[in-house]
Amino acid sequence: MRRQNMYYERKLRDKRRRVWQLVLGLLFMMMLMHTDKIMAETLTGNAPGTVQLNSAQNLSLGSNGETTAVGRYALNYTGNINVYSSPSLGNDDISYCSKTLPGFSNSSMATLCGDNNTTHIVKAYLIWETRKRYNKDDYNANHVRFIMRDGNGANIYPNWIYVDDRSSRYVSGWEQSRPRIYCNVADVTTIVKTYGYGNYYVANIPVCYASDLWEQDTGGGGTPTGWQLIVVEENEDYPVRAVTLKVGSKFRFGDVDWEGDDYGTDPISRATVTMGTELFSGLKTKEYGDVTGQILFGCIDAARVTENPKLISMFTQQARDSEKNVRNGGTVIEGLYHDGSLFCQQTDMCSVLYNVSGLSYGATVFGVDVANVRWDTQLYIGAAVDIAFPEFESQQTTSISDGKVIVKGKIENTSAQDDTGLYDGELTVTLDPNLTPDLTNYSIAVNSNIVSSATVRQGTVTDADGTVHNTVIFSGGGISSWFKGDKIEYTIYCRISGSGMSRFDNRDQLDGYLKSAGVDTGHWIDKACIASSWCNALFRVDLIAGNGIQSVSGVRNYMSGAAVTIDAVVKNGYHWTGWTGTYETDRKQYAFAMPAQNVRMTANAQINHSTLKVDPNGGTWQGSTAVQSFTEHYGTVKSIPYPVRTGYTFSGWVKSDPFNGSLNNAVYTFGAEDDATDVLTASWTANSYTLHFDPNDGKEQAPIDDITIIYDQNVTLPDVTGRYIRYTLDGEDITQQVLDGTIVLDDSGVVVMVMDADTGLMMTPAGGIINEDGSITNSDGSVADPEVVEADASSESTEAPEEDATEAEADVEELEVLEESETPAADPVSDKKAYAAVFMGWSLEDGRDSFIPQWTAGMQVSVADLIEASGVADQNGAMITLYASWDDCPWIVATNLYYTLEQAQQGVITDSEILSHATASDREDGSPIEAGFHENGTSFSIPDYQASDFTQFLREGSCTENLTVVDSAGSIYCKQITVYVVDTTPADVRTERTTRFIDEKYYGSSYERGGLLDDSIWKTDTAYVSALRTAFGNLENDAPVETYTINGEARRKIREYVDAHGFGDSREVGALQEMYDRYLGPNRVR
Repeated sequence: MRRQNMYYERKLRDKRRRVWQLVLGLLFMMMLMHTDKIMAETLTGNAPGTVQLNSAQNLSLGSNGETTAVGRYALNYTGNINVYSSPSLGNDDISYCSKTLPGFSNSSMATLCGDNNTTHIVKAYLIWETRKRYNKDDYNANHVRFIMRDGNGANIYPNWIYVDDRSSRYVSGWEQSRPRIYCNVADVTTIVKTYGYGNYYVANIPVCYASDLWEQDTGGGGTPTGWQLIVVEENEDYPVRAVTLKVGSKFRFGDVDWEGDDYGTDPISRATVTMGTELFSGLKTKEYGDVTGQILFGCIDAARVTENPKLISMFTQQARDSEKNVRNGGTVIEGLYHDGSLFCQQTDMCSVLYNVSGLSYGATVFGVDVANVRWDTQLYIGAAVDIAFPEFESQQTTSISDGKVIVKGKIENTSAQDDTGLYDGELTVTLDPNLTPDLTNYSIAVNSNIVSSATVRQGTVTDADGTVHNTVIFSGGGISSWFKGDKIEYTIYCRISGSGMSRFDNRDQLDGYLKSAGVDTGHWIDKACIASSWCNALFRVDLIAGNGIQSVSGVRNYMSGAAVTIDAVVKNGYHWTGWTGTYETDRKQYAFAMPAQNVRMTANAQINHSTLKVDPNGGTWQGSTAVQSFTEHYGTVKSIPYPVRTGYTFSGWVKSDPFNGSLNNAVYTFGAEDDATDVLTASWTANSYTLHFDPNDGKEQAPIDDITIIYDQNVTLPDVTGRYIRYTLDGEDITQQVLDGTIVLDDSGVVVMVMDADTGLMMTPAGGIINEDGSITNSDGSVADPEVVEADASSESTEAPEEDATEAEADVEELEVLEESETPAADPVSDKKAYAAVFMGWSLEDGRDSFIPQWTAGMQVSVADLIEASGVADQNGAMITLYASWDDCPWIVATNLYYTLEQAQQGVITDSEILSHATASDREDGSPIEAGFHENGTSFSIPDYQASDFTQFLREGSCTENLTVVDSAGSIYCKQITVYVVDTTPADVRTERTTRFIDEKYYGSSYERGGLLDDSIWKTDTAYVSALRTAFGNLENDAPVETYTINGEARRKIREYVDAHGFGDSREVGALQEMYDRYLGPNRVR
């Protein structure tokens, strides 16, 4: 299990994704198809057809193909991860995919950090890793897209391809080759030299999917698909170093069980990866100061052993087999690091670049050790180390004298190490493009001695931007070979050629073969020492007096960089506009530093102008509401008609302060002040109106006074509560009758009195006459007090007295008795209750018939909006009438309903069946309102309807239902009806029975003499007979089973209870038990 766990690599959890701005995406979409000339070498597609298995090789870093390069060099790198996946049979398992750029299957960006002004790329390699099997002829597997910061891109094909091998001859079943990680390497030096430091993008790295797995890669384990850009860079401030880089794809188990003693005989050596490089041609590390170096390492860590991470160190040796001087670099953990800083997401990819110090003096071998390797694929190892190299101090100066430019230089070998310097070298002086050397007038000296035998020749060099420079090259005569303490001095006289220069820039460099500690290494060093200098040039200023200019000053010759001040005097009646020519400026007195070219400029002036702005200030002037501007010469006249504004009266123009022009009789004359601005602002007086309120079929209890409103103000609309009312009864408007007193309502709206139209008498809804003393004369002539009338009126139904049941009736199952008359009403009878209409708000004339108001009470309304809606904005003093909007209560007409018992039990009596016999209406929403709930908020329903109320009937009876209608304004009206259930099944007529109290005397008597019928249960059932005789015996022997103390009050309550509920259970089931619980049980004493 340990082996298996080490083999299966962990899956990467999805981590952060970068989201780039849309502008960046559009830029790349427009430019990605463009390819610059510099990329031509990468487009051939001449990738190798073979893959090197489980191996690595040193890459070429030198100009002549050397695998170890020497110079003022350092290693640098960047990179990123595009995809992380764990493909297995039937499952791609992609847990991370970067898509920084649109239009690609995968893409990511990384920044190569550096200063393009001081540091330059010498060599660059692009490396990408993928699990997808390489195929030269498969377009989807043989290249990537390399994209620069300006959007240019190229397809990059590998120059070398490596793949690791995870087979083991020590573990059964692992003997066959197991390739997994393909490492692709391409030389991109030309591209990266051109673009230098900054952002780079790599897209479309081939990804291994489940369908790509083959017989030697059966899946399992996570694999990062990423890239690295590794460069060797040059900077004049870097120490001189030897640099080497090895790249490949080589797998190490780091375990004796898997590798035996192939890589060592102890656990430490078996888990260590080493790269050693021997310095060639007598090169050694330097023998003074601190010997420093760099180490670069990258691998894919399948095991991720976090408790014992990999350690990377750099070593130096005096000879190949001598003892190592080891200096620790740091740990190697997942992620891409530069000097200990993480710059890429942490996946199985591990990469570090460390600086180290304290290495050995005079060493000929340097290299890298990586310890604690476990199940890793090594991709690249690089190192750089300081070597013995001369130090220099150099200085160059440039000056102008007598029309010639003089370039002088001094270079001194200040190396701390004896017998170290250059041999067979040359000194090159590169001149400004506008200078030509005079080879008849120069000097060269070594150690203060003129060298007449030195060779001097003129040449040219072309910069990257195409600029051509003349050069002077010195060689031989003591210049070619010089060492510690030697000094070279030179002087070159040059002629000035061309024009437009601002200054003269010159530089020199010393090149040659390196002599290190007395050893001729045969290694050529470019730019072993460099220096530069510059000076300004001398040019003329010419000035021209243009239109409106009286004179100019400042005309003469100046040195390049000298302070120049020019000025002009403007003629009367003009204003200064500026200088044109070499410099464009509006400053009349203008100062500048003299450029390296002639300056020619013209002073300009212009006749004065001024501007008029007309601000309608909310109104309209000349068809526009905007502020209008007019610029004219002094003295120009312009007509200024009056403006107009809805809801306002024009009050005149307000002038700005100061006001330079003049306004007379609606004509404006432009003033004399230059660039002055006059503003005319319209002044307005807001119109006033009268706002009147109309109850609109409602009635006034108290009037609402008219309001004077101003156009530019707001008005709060009043509420009509306590002022306007409106009532409906049976759907009809009765507001006036309520106000007149001909209909009297109680607090709940119930009609108490109605005046008879014929007699003028106040009548009750039942037809009784209300007398002056408040009593009521009923239609049958009887007279009732007001209290009785009110009590009767408040009862919705009365219950008829029931007769006592006989003893025989108590023996049969009780039937439910109808509580109301079974005789149906002949016609629908409406409730005698009035409903107050709901005040909704206010509307204008065109909306007075709608219950949806234009404005609600309490709303703060802009008068301008109100006036605009009424159409009288321009009528100062006009009256606007607002009408009250009402929502009348909806109404229901319904009657009591009758159904058979069979219909009830079969579920025929549904809510829709009941509602189909009723009509709901509303004045505002239209009639009828259909049963159900509607989108406009209206509804007609029976909220408390339960089907079981009817299906549970076992015999005839009744049930009340509350029919409810809601209008769209939310007003609710309820109508209660009774649904009767009639049992139409034929039934036998019950024998009349009588309930009697019995004692021993009458028990033996005949029915006619007060006894019981012969078929009474008390005579026919032995249990009943036994119980009754036991009771008689207890009475006779004064031996009661239970004893109760009943006072007069209790007897009275028992009589009242019997009157209400009947004897025993003759009228109500459980009545006898209820009487016992109330009056007998509490008074039991024995």
